[in-house]
Amino acid sequence: MPASALTVNVKDKGAKGDGQADDTAAIQAALDEAAGSGGRVWIPAGTYMIDATVNACGGWGQERCGLQMRSGVTVHMSQQAVLKAMPNGSRHYNIFHFNDVENAHVLGGHLQGERYAHRIPADGQLGEWGSGLVMRGARHAAIENVTAREFWGDGFYVGGGSQNVKFCAVVADKNRRQGMSIVDVDTIVVQDSVFKNTHGTPPQDGIDIEPWGHAQEALREHVKNVTIRRSQFINNAGRGIGMVTTYPGQIENVVLEGNTIIDNSIGLGLGNRSWKTRITGNRIINSQYLNISLEPLATFITVTDNAITGRPGASLDRLIVDEPNADGSPKHNTIANNRLDTLAAVPLLPPDAAPVVAPAPIPPAPVANPSPTPAPTAGQCAPMPAAGQAINVRDKGAKGDGRSDDTAAIQAAIDQAAGTNGMVWVPEGTYLIDPAKRLFMRSHMTLRLSDQAVLKAKPGSAGFYDIVRFQQVDNARLVGGTVLGDRHTRQGAEGAWGTGVMVAASSRIVIEQVKVQDAWGDGLAVTQDSRDVRLCNVVAEGNRRRGLAIASAQDVLVQGGRYHSTHGVAPMTGIDIRPGKDETIHNVRITQAHVAGNRGYGIYAGVPYEVSASSARVSGVQIEGNTFEPNYLRSVTLERISGSSIRNNRLWHTGLWLTDTTSGNTVTGNYIHSHTILDQGTANTVSGNTLFTP
Repeated sequence: MPASALTVNVKDKGAKGDGQADDTAAIQAALDEAAGSGGRVWIPAGTYMIDATVNACGGWGQERCGLQMRSGVTVHMSQQAVLKAMPNGSRHYNIFHFNDVENAHVLGGHLQGERYAHRIPADGQLGEWGSGLVMRGARHAAIENVTAREFWGDGFYVGGGSQNVKFCAVVADKNRRQGMSIVDVDTIVVQDSVFKNTHGTPPQDGIDIEPWGHAQEALREHVKNVTIRRSQFINNAGRGIGMVTTYPGQIENVVLEGNTIIDNSIGLGLGNRSWKTRITGNRIINSQYLNISLEPLATFITVTDNAITGRPGASLDRLIVDEPNADGSPKHNTIANNRLDTLAAVPLLPPDAAPVVAPAPIPPAPVANPSPTPAPTAGQCAPMPAAGQAINVRDKGAKGDGRSDDTAAIQAAIDQAAGTNGMVWVPEGTYLIDPAKRLFMRSHMTLRLSDQAVLKAKPGSAGFYDIVRFQQVDNARLVGGTVLGDRHTRQGAEGAWGTGVMVAASSRIVIEQVKVQDAWGDGLAVTQDSRDVRLCNVVAEGNRRRGLAIASAQDVLVQGGRYHSTHGVAPMTGIDIRPGKDETIHNVRITQAHVAGNRGYGIYAGVPYEVSASSARVSGVQIEGNTFEPNYLRSVTLERISGSSIRNNRLWHTGLWLTDTTSGNTVTGNYIHSHTILDQGTANTVSGNTLFTP
């Protein structure tokens, strides 16, 4: 921290921090007053709306920015302060722009993007460059304990020939393109930071080191002297850390040390013209494709003393892949003293891994909260049972070649594991299942699928079927992999009841980290008075009738996961809580799920008119902490239901409906963007909700 000669409070310049007023000019006035003084700009707790397109800034193309940083200034934000980008349709924007400044720093607080409120321009050019903080030509700059989340492009971006910059204890979360881009810099340190959940548009890396090797020297970018240490890279759709450039660009003198890299598509990916890089003491776990990839022309790379753990069934020689140069020239790479292993189950974060940097929570404010982070480990819904015998379905004759009927072989493995607390292991492959015969689960066992394993319905014309069925089963679980229906290969168009996973008359059931896709009817169904059923981080996508149907059950937990794009035949709901005649549903909790793109309701809970004259009842439904993006009808609808609650959800462009048959329900703490709450019921409590209309 520099010696402070001057402190300017942005509130003294007129900033409101109320989440509604445009505070850009007021904060800029504070920056301008402190410029060159070695002083401090103080931003107290609050949500400050920033017009991130108000200024034309240096850089590529049509880059726009909100706040122009000044030399000799430290911005100090309360950990309860949020600078939030106002919705816009710009291809290039950023909240903070460090253009040719030195001795400039930002400490603390949150930068909040607008990726879930971004406006699509008339020309349809989406762009990918909306960022939280951009450095171009910054010198001796430091960013510490800052969170950048949900930006249209990158959380952080460093280029323009910057020199001697540091990022300490920062967090980049749920950004669309990169957590951080490093494209043109000499000497940068990133330490004790977290880069996670990057997804939306390629490359989707935690950190992407990618200078542009332009043919014109004036436009050519260079990256050298990079240190990334003691940081975490978790659940990025691309690489945890990626490095690549084109001739004549160069990346040199990079140190990747002591990092923890979990659940990325590729852990570390070093591409063309990565040079003189040392990779040491890292822990790399459960990458989808490769843990360390050294592509052709990645040369003079040292890979030592790393602990690398592949997915179940992974080949050890694929954990570190050093591809030869196309011309056969030597690469001069050193790969030694690494510990290689594979998992018998989805991994837990090792207790001696790099410490988690826990950012201060974002204060309650109308900020976007998109899809929840899927847990990287099995066992979140319920502890994994003590392992009994393990049976590989290949040992029973299953082929997994996408052509053979593997129903009998897998059923034989399940039957052998019944009652033993054992595990049936389904390695990578596509296993055809005859849905007319189905796979019957047994009590006291686990069916564990590789994340690259698919149980695929064999094309047929049965009007009613399941691929996996729990029927009068107690204490069993289905974990991992994909269950794939036949909606695109079906022979005939009759019926609407083909189900991916059916739970009927069963108890103590866990379904975890399973993707159920393209079922002719429902993705998953819980019925026949099933009890204590937990669905954790399940994905139901592209099913024809309902993503998840709950028809007769007690004590059901739906935690995390995604229920998306149900379409084809009514009711086309993401999650449907709807009893049949004389059936009862009680105590259903749905939390941390992401529900979007369904042609009917996002969630329907209640008793429909056609069974209302019977004794059918629904009670005790809790819908809490979920995110809803546009569903064609209301995101949540309640009908003939009482004693239920809808709390602390985030809804985008579709609202809530409590029909005139509801009573005694509670709706509170919800943030609803561009829609309303329609309460036609009696004695429902509707209070403390935020309705935002841009």
